[in-house]
Amino acid sequence: MKEEKSPLLQAFQALTPVLNAAAQKELKALEELLATFQAPSISELKTELLKFKKTLQKERQKLGKTPEGFVARVVDFQNGVVPEIGEPDAVETLVADFGKASGPLVKAVAKKFDIALVDKNDVEAFERWLKTGVKPPTVEERLQAEIAPEIQAAVELRDQTRRELAPETIDQIMLVAERVKTAHKVPGLTLFMRGVDVVPTAKTAAALIKELRNFLEDYALNRFKATQIRESGEN
Repeated sequence: MKEEKSPLLQAFQALTPVLNAAAQKELKALEELLATFQAPSISELKTELLKFKKTLQKERQKLGKTPEGFVARVVDFQNGVVPEIGEPDAVETLVADFGKASGPLVKAVAKKFDIALVDKNDVEAFERWLKTGVKPPTVEERLQAEIAPEIQAAVELRDQTRRELAPETIDQIMLVAERVKTAHKVPGLTLFMRGVDVVPTAKTAAALIKELRNFLEDYALNRFKATQIRESGEN
């Protein structure tokens, strides 16, 4: 059976008349805690407080895995803020949670910190950013890097001779463009065309392919005319 009232509290209350103001304030706070947690003794108050702390830790962990909560954890980590309940986050804990994150959480982090993160598979980029502050490349920058070899191949084909741009060379360039279209759709094809000095205006992949071929055929004709003029002048 629980005690009706803490013996220690009773002893303190008996001394109330001789306690100074600070001690009376502390005693009042203890009385309020015992009443709030409905604990008849200080030992049981300790038990209830430990339970409450554990509950708060669980709630914080649960909240910290929501988009808003995770963003707040990252902000605290960056600012060196120590939470009132639980241990402060380390890079490892934030990275581990990001690696299991939902789409909305990743989007919230990307928006809040203006960094290019697509999904939880970008965990390495997220970790590198946490450690160094260096933002990962944007989606367009990643795409640009992926198609850079294809652009280089097309430019080399186009410029392998100044005299002409043969139909078979145009066909080879178009094969490169088809590879880009298959792998990267309209965004990749658009960047590819800009890389070979074509200003894309079409909106679909098929129309962009047609636009590129038309440009190359016009380019070939202009190069041929320029060659004829140049050679006639030399003669």
